Amino acid sequence: MRALGRAFAAALVVSAIATSSGQAGAQTNATVRACESQVVDSDPSTPTPPGAPSDPVDPTGAGYWMIDADGRVYPFGAAPDLGDVFPGEAVKMVSTPTGGGYWILLSSGAVRAFGDAGDFGDASTAGFLAGERIATMSATPTGQGYWIFSDRGRVQAFGDATFFGDLVDLGLAPVLNGPVVDSVALPDGSGYYMVATDGGVFAFGAAEFRGSMGGQPLNSPVNGLVPDPDGVGYWLVAGDGGVFAFEAGFRGSMGSTPLNGPVVGMVAFGGGYLMVANDGGIFNFSDDPFLGSLGGQNIPSPIIAVAPLGGGVSAAGSELSTAAAADTGIEAAGVQDVSLPERIDGTIELGEVDELRLSLSEGDRVSIDRLDGTSFADHMRLVAPSGVVVFREIDLRDATFEATETGTYRLQIYDFGNEPGSTGVDSNPRSFDYQLVLSRADAQVFDITLPIQIGVDAPQTGMGILERPGYVDEYRFSLAAGDRVSIDRLDATSFADHM
Repeated sequence: MRALGRAFAAALVVSAIATSSGQAGAQTNATVRACESQVVDSDPSTPTPPGAPSDPVDPTGAGYWMIDADGRVYPFGAAPDLGDVFPGEAVKMVSTPTGGGYWILLSSGAVRAFGDAGDFGDASTAGFLAGERIATMSATPTGQGYWIFSDRGRVQAFGDATFFGDLVDLGLAPVLNGPVVDSVALPDGSGYYMVATDGGVFAFGAAEFRGSMGGQPLNSPVNGLVPDPDGVGYWLVAGDGGVFAFEAGFRGSMGSTPLNGPVVGMVAFGGGYLMVANDGGIFNFSDDPFLGSLGGQNIPSPIIAVAPLGGGVSAAGSELSTAAAADTGIEAAGVQDVSLPERIDGTIELGEVDELRLSLSEGDRVSIDRLDGTSFADHMRLVAPSGVVVFREIDLRDATFEATETGTYRLQIYDFGNEPGSTGVDSNPRSFDYQLVLSRADAQVFDITLPIQIGVDAPQTGMGILERPGYVDEYRFSLAAGDRVSIDRLDATSFADHM
């Protein structure tokens, strides 16, 4: 649709063209819609770019811990010092959802709980295959349980964690091309991922496989997986700092950059991700601040993991990273409240997000129209007040949706520099301009019988006139397969592509 910004009267003749039997058939559904949207001049909205994510700034509630191979814990930012397991052979550290505690997993399978972390049991190594080892763990979203994973993909569930299967059950444990090194649970606890050093990804429960590096040549082994905060894709990281994005926006990497020590893990952090190297170096590709590292210091034992405060949800206090962390986690650079109907002219710089906020009531229908020249494919999504993603990755030029709940809807326009599923830095970084018209798609529905003249003298009040910009008239009539219908515009009717 192209927005012309006016109401108009229409005169149409809709009639059936006789079939070979000479009868206008009946009883399948067909719909003709005449639509009109309004353009309202408004000040162009030019988003403000976000600050550089790795600038050292005062903490705003964000934080993380590092842990070394001997169990020493190093807190940064707002992360509290709650104790450690030195001397002990640590393999993983995971924070509680509240950020008030953490678990440390030992190579023996024992779990040590600190702060508000509960003790739900230790992993057993009985029945392990030759050479099989404890590898990693993930917490449930309630903090009342966790999963422990071996390097052969064996899973043990504790507390309220649900067992969704493992690589032992699938018969793959003895034949893996590389050991399992990391695991991540879904935000609602309905499944989990495992990733192996060869880049293989294994999805269980409600977790969806989006691709992997299994079978692909790698410069360095993969050692971490982080889900995209929108719940759709994920990132993998390799020891050289290279990042592979699968249906997730590329936020940056350390690939091709000389490192003092290999990257040993990556975690969700502030809408993006945080890498840690074994020398204690931290590489921040997120919207939360850099809070320090151990890089350049003489640490007694190599760092083996980093754990973000509260599981990596941004602590900056934005709605996107708190109320709706489960759906997007995207930090908006430009936020604008929209009163319908309204035209929006904006610009997206690389890695930036604009957010348009609409207050709607349940049952409201809204039309989102892209004007000529605006083509941004899969770089737009709509998020409901509850955090549910209404739609994303739009392939059509325009969209109409109906609000299923009352509250503030967030239309996000973004560009992270890579198409979903890409596995490296975009070779053509870009920004783009966009023009949108948002209007109410209030509809009147008329059930009609053919033939009929739809105009100002039509048999039902409201036929043949769109009383306000943004209104939609819908005429419904029944047809049978093979019926042919003629729709004729009378002289006074000229509304281009609005039907």
